[in-house]
Amino acid sequence: MWAGEEEYLMQNATQVPVVHSVSFGYKDVNQWQQVALGKQKGHIYSRNTNPTVEVFENKICQLENAQAATSASTGMGIISSTLFALLVPGQRVVSVKDTYGGTNKIFTEFLPRFKVEVTLCNTTDHEAIEAEIERGCNLLYLETPTNPTIKIIDLTRLAKVGKKNGAVVVVDNTFATPINQQPLALGADLDNALAKLK
Repeated sequence: MWAGEEEYLMQNATQVPVVHSVSFGYKDVNQWQQVALGKQKGHIYSRNTNPTVEVFENKICQLENAQAATSASTGMGIISSTLFALLVPGQRVVSVKDTYGGTNKIFTEFLPRFKVEVTLCNTTDHEAIEAEIERGCNLLYLETPTNPTIKIIDLTRLAKVGKKNGAVVVVDNTFATPINQQPLALGADLDNALAKLK
C-alpha cells in the first residue's frame, strides 16, 4: 500500500525515510503560523506530527476507511488520551470485564478518581451490557477479540444500542487489526487500536 508515501520518497528511495528532526523551520513566522493553524501543509514539532508518522497514519486511514487518524508510541497512550479527552466528571462509561489489563486499571483505579463512573459487565452477556447502556452511558468502550482472553463481542449490536442512547462508541481492535475487522464499518465512532475517527 502506497498511501501517503509519494510525497516523502526522496531521490528514488523505495521506503519512506525515518525523519529524526524534532522541529521544522519555515521562511518566516507567517508561514510557520499557517502550518501551525493547519491552513498550510507541514510539520511544526515531531511530538505532534512528523513526515514518517504522517505516512503511517495515512495508511491506517486507508485500511480503516477513516476520515482521520492519530498515533502514539504506545497503545495505552492512545487509550488513556482518548478516555481523558472524551470524559468529564459526572459521566459514565460502560465496558466489559475482559479488557486489556492496562485499560482495566484505568477503569477501576484512575477514572473513578476523576469522578467518572465505570460499569464493567460480563463480556459475553450482551443483554446485561445493553441494560447498562440504557441506564445511561456517555462512552461505550468495547474490545474484541479481548486481550488476552480472546472473547468475542457483537460490535454491530452493541454499537447500535450505544448510539441510540447517545454514547460515543470506542473499540480497541488491537487483536483483530483492520485486516480481520473494521470497527468503524460496524458502527464504532472511534477505533482505538490506532485511534481512528469515523
